[in-house]
Amino acid sequence: MPGRLAAAVVVLAAVWTLVQVLLAVCAGLVPADRQGLVTASVATSAYGVATLALTAVQVAAWVVTGIWIQHCQRFAGVCGLGRLADRGGPWAWFAWVLPGISFWFPFQIVRDLLHRVRGRARSRAQAELVGWWWCCVVLMAVAGNRSLLAMAGLPRHEQAVMLGHETALTLLTGLAAWLWIVIVRAVTRSQRELLAVLSARAAA
Repeated sequence: MPGRLAAAVVVLAAVWTLVQVLLAVCAGLVPADRQGLVTASVATSAYGVATLALTAVQVAAWVVTGIWIQHCQRFAGVCGLGRLADRGGPWAWFAWVLPGISFWFPFQIVRDLLHRVRGRARSRAQAELVGWWWCCVVLMAVAGNRSLLAMAGLPRHEQAVMLGHETALTLLTGLAAWLWIVIVRAVTRSQRELLAVLSARAAA
């Protein structure tokens, strides 16, 4: 059972949130000139380092989450729950990164995974959480696209804009991480319950 992988997924979600908090703190410390434009400083360098760290955490989260989902898919097959109806196989990896479909396919994967391991009746409340979680993720993707700031005519190096941008991202990241941890724990708990039932049947 992918219990350890689930723990790694949870840890990475927490680390992602902490690094995003660090980015917001650094954005607040970055000095600005009289026009409000960012000037070079230690805080500015720390902001750059934190941005690189966040990218590394995001890559690690993508890798570990893909492995976890594939293990969950195999677990469902071994337990006789059938194959996932939505986006099984390699979509566990590619659904998160391919342009366009990344705004919908991961939601389908997680929703269907939850239905399989918990049953549709039991997973109804968690399924609503999947919807809220995915709304936060999509908003994070939009807010995290710094090029949109330039397209909107906002100066990318204005200190106030940077601080507001990172603060909004931090709030979205924290909420998304909390919902994601609840979902992962619900899946893991159901997997343990299924293993207990199968073990009892085997021993009978």
